[in-house]
Amino acid sequence: AVAGLKMEHYLLERSRLVHVPDGERNYHIIHMLAEEEKDTISKEEFKYIGEAAWAQKNDGRGCKVEYDDEQDLRDFKARMHRAGFDDAHQKEIFDTIKGVMYLGNVDFLHCEGGKDGDYVEIVPSSEKPLQKACDLLQVNREKFVFALTHSVMESKMEGTIISPVTKVADAGANRDAVAKTIYSKLFDRIVAVMNESMGNRQSY
Repeated sequence: AVAGLKMEHYLLERSRLVHVPDGERNYHIIHMLAEEEKDTISKEEFKYIGEAAWAQKNDGRGCKVEYDDEQDLRDFKARMHRAGFDDAHQKEIFDTIKGVMYLGNVDFLHCEGGKDGDYVEIVPSSEKPLQKACDLLQVNREKFVFALTHSVMESKMEGTIISPVTKVADAGANRDAVAKTIYSKLFDRIVAVMNESMGNRQSY
């Protein structure tokens, strides 16, 4: 009888989180969780989803059909329970993913005349998704904004140099890098928990 097994970590296509190929989806869990947020924001309004909200699947007979994300999420949660993720652990995972989704809706504005020259700041209309992301990720808002709008460079001569980001595109790249890193680290944690669950199975 099988006493246990281990799942090896494989390469996660992190770029798919923020850039969705035409006619496809990125990660299905993002679309599923968007259903839970539909009273606050529509699925297509999440910028990490966008037009992918309208993507359809093949039914195996050559026809395109709609995804049932609400039912798929219920089924997925049930499978997670069987894999060893209780309600509290699932909430932690899903809140983290939702935090990443709201982070994608944070935009930046180029400003001039700072004491260190040009800089970027959060667009006023992005304050709500920013706060939602901070709440879900359980991070300090001021420190998070600082991290998104500053760059860090290591120099042998001067050590760590922290400077304001001056271009909107660079701030957006920072945001996407943070989102991909959080998602990747969460994936690593899920793999670890599943390995612990499967490795501790008793043989019968």
